[in-house]
Amino acid sequence: MKKIARRLFLSCILPISTCSLFAQPGDEVIIIPDHAITKTAGNEVISFILKIKNQRKNAIDGTLNCLLPEKGLSLITRQGIRVTIPATDSIFVPVKIYAPSKIRAGKEYIVRFSLKEQSSGQILSEGHCSVMMNTKRSVSLYALSTAIQLENNSDSLIIPVRVVNNGNTAENVTVISSLPYTTGGDAFYATRQFNIAAFSDTLVYFRKRVTRRMLQAEGFDASIKGFYTNGELFGVSGIKIQSPRVVRRFNESEYQDSFNGNYLSLSAENTLNPYKSYVLGAYGSALTEGGKFMYSFNATTWRNSGNTPLLRNTWINYQTATVGLKAGNIDKSAEINLNGRGASFFISDSLHTNTIEAGYVEKNYNLIGISNKGRLAPGNAGWLSFSHNKDKFRLNSSLMYDNSPYTYSKSILSSNTAIYQVRGKFRMSASLHGAYSDYSLINERSKISAAGDILVNGRVKKFEFSSSNFLSLPSYPGMRKGTTSLSERVNWMSGSFSVWGNLNYNRFAPQYPSNNTFSPRYENLKTEMGISGPISQGVTLSFAPAYAQDKSNSYFVGNENTASSLKSWNLNTTLNCVISSNQYISLNSESGIYRSSYSPGMKYHLKTNVNYRYKELGIFSSFQKGAFYFGELVNAYSMNKNDYTMLSIGPSIQKDLFHEKCMVTASASYIRSNISGSSLAANSRVEYDVLKHTRLFAGLAYNRLSYNNDHYQTNNLQLGLVQKLPTPGIALKTNVLDVFLYKDVNQNNTYDAGDSIAVNQPLLINQIMFLTGKDGNIHYKNLPAETYTISTPYLKGWYAADSRIYLNKDTRTEIALQKTGALRGQITLSFSELSFEIPRSKAGVVITVTDKEGRSYNTKTNEDGEFSFYLPAGKFTASINPENLRAEIDCLNCQQYVDVSPEKSTTVSFVLKVRNRKLETKKFKSPGLK
Repeated sequence: MKKIARRLFLSCILPISTCSLFAQPGDEVIIIPDHAITKTAGNEVISFILKIKNQRKNAIDGTLNCLLPEKGLSLITRQGIRVTIPATDSIFVPVKIYAPSKIRAGKEYIVRFSLKEQSSGQILSEGHCSVMMNTKRSVSLYALSTAIQLENNSDSLIIPVRVVNNGNTAENVTVISSLPYTTGGDAFYATRQFNIAAFSDTLVYFRKRVTRRMLQAEGFDASIKGFYTNGELFGVSGIKIQSPRVVRRFNESEYQDSFNGNYLSLSAENTLNPYKSYVLGAYGSALTEGGKFMYSFNATTWRNSGNTPLLRNTWINYQTATVGLKAGNIDKSAEINLNGRGASFFISDSLHTNTIEAGYVEKNYNLIGISNKGRLAPGNAGWLSFSHNKDKFRLNSSLMYDNSPYTYSKSILSSNTAIYQVRGKFRMSASLHGAYSDYSLINERSKISAAGDILVNGRVKKFEFSSSNFLSLPSYPGMRKGTTSLSERVNWMSGSFSVWGNLNYNRFAPQYPSNNTFSPRYENLKTEMGISGPISQGVTLSFAPAYAQDKSNSYFVGNENTASSLKSWNLNTTLNCVISSNQYISLNSESGIYRSSYSPGMKYHLKTNVNYRYKELGIFSSFQKGAFYFGELVNAYSMNKNDYTMLSIGPSIQKDLFHEKCMVTASASYIRSNISGSSLAANSRVEYDVLKHTRLFAGLAYNRLSYNNDHYQTNNLQLGLVQKLPTPGIALKTNVLDVFLYKDVNQNNTYDAGDSIAVNQPLLINQIMFLTGKDGNIHYKNLPAETYTISTPYLKGWYAADSRIYLNKDTRTEIALQKTGALRGQITLSFSELSFEIPRSKAGVVITVTDKEGRSYNTKTNEDGEFSFYLPAGKFTASINPENLRAEIDCLNCQQYVDVSPEKSTTVSFVLKVRNRKLETKKFKSPGLK
């Protein structure tokens, strides 16, 4: 009680003591600001009103001065204000201060005031107030190069990334680089975690060992992503990585996985079993004159079995920009999921704003034969749909017919969904579904039913929220029949921490025809609140207490159907620790107490999972004591077990061998339970590239189950081959582009005596990288008719301007490299204390250089505002387009004329002046102000 009383006493006297700093009882002259502490978002003018009280019996003539911190704030009001205060009177003096955006959050900036007597110079009174900055998070990243050339003799790939913190507080960030998994080698992602100070930047380097698969690939993309400690994404950057070639063949996608395009595969499964199966699979696509043709094939047949061969995921598809037709196995996901053999087509406008689709299927997933032989007829279904997608609004409408012998019904279902995006921060969706179901096959009357849902999600400042609500009548023929589903979530983020709360309620109570002897019922309620955030560098922790309640009538004990119930109060805990760029460990646990209809009183239960990863090696383990689900409760009760227990553990590994020609993956797991006994499972797979486009693979799956004295064991040995196929063109005229590069020593734009062949010169055609051979040539084959841009990067003083060529036949072109001069420069920002507060970054300003023929060359400035060109000799105009600059900036010398000479460097500079703010001030004069 003493501690509580002391705290109450301090909280009451603290505001009084703050004011007393300015108003001591014995002072004859007092300065009192109207605000002791002012908080600001930055880039704004802060106004104070100072009350100066003269308690003397004579008037005062003095000078008021304002003293600001050395860095940060700027005084707008003039310094040295003359004041005259009558005896025993007061005056009010306005003071204005400008707070820029670049002052650090959390730091208290003290503004001091002093009143000096005019005649004697004596300080009569002093006072102060404080300014504090609200926290602003603003971290960004970008790759220093968006295209990286991968040399054949390279042993490592280096990706430099600049991370910039324009916020006013230090941030702990995680930057992750990821490469396509199929590039092989070590782990395909790497992480860097570090702290970056406010208003600073740093360079981060990612290094990756170059693998044979990287060099063989036509090219691939690397992705760089940055995250705050609470998981919020703050930046994404992409880099194209290519190995230069002398000869290339054009593909529809230059960046496809080596084994992800057209292929043919043949495999045998259960080869140790007399009922082994054989699987033949294929996928391919081909360009046509007006569109694209695609096909997929997957066939399975069994030895020593009377089963019909299975043909699934088999179809042909032809699409143009506005029309598409598909036949074979068809999947349609909607309120009723349709799967079977049939056909579908669509018609759309060129922008795909409006699309009409229709289709029909017989509900038999086997393209040949009958998948449910000896049972009910498969049924059939058809649909017609319309979609409109423009700007922020989307509308989807469909009409479906479903003949389902399984439910003895024929149904017609109409669905309508409208989606609207509001200002990029809110998304709203509403759906309404109506249905008619005919049960005349079992002499029941038809039924009309409906369903609908409303979804809203968005963000307001630090709050994120989502709401998903669905309701359907018991006789509704869709997948979510007789369902009530409510899901609400609110998340609040502050700095590196996140606090959330959610509520989920689900009720499943469908109504089936009267000949169905059982109608399942299930109800679930779960509510949770949690907090997560970092506790140290690389370590994050979250806690979430939760309450759950479940009810169901779907479980049988013996032959008796019982009503089951389960209530639990739990605490969910997650701990993630990144030890290094290739090592991490995570721990997840759920523990608490529960009460069920299968046992009296409260019981304790615990479930925990641990995952550890180091390079190619991974280890997982799991332990559970007590039941969390109905299935576990029913099994323990029916087998007279006091509780449910389970332990599992297992390792996994992935490794590349023989210079990445061979990839080995293996995993094993051991599980022991007091309900189902013990099991041991092991899986392994070996893939070996025997040729550039041919891969052999073998896989073995072993399972052994032991319960009491019984043992069950299965082995599945799989052998196969995958052959990559070229992408053909069907009825498509293609062309070959040959480019010859030479160094035009005598500068006459003709290859003649004295000139030399450009060997190992990099060349880009529509951003695809080449490298000239010993004869100075490159060859690009299988090109469709199109306009192509040819670029030659600067190399050792030689350069050629970009050229464009329309290719409609086999073409050979010559490019003359000219000896270049360098044009270097820098932009400078000019500003004053009254200038607009804008980002001070000089990066990304577009500089344009134009020659006398009107050809333009563009580049962007780096973080220091520097830029450079390598240009042929001649006269040029260097300029900055004012329309590309911020509205607060004026360019004082936006257009300059320069003369570039071979093998010499010319400099140019631009001055960008930041305009002054127009300050609106309301003037008033207190008696005594001079």
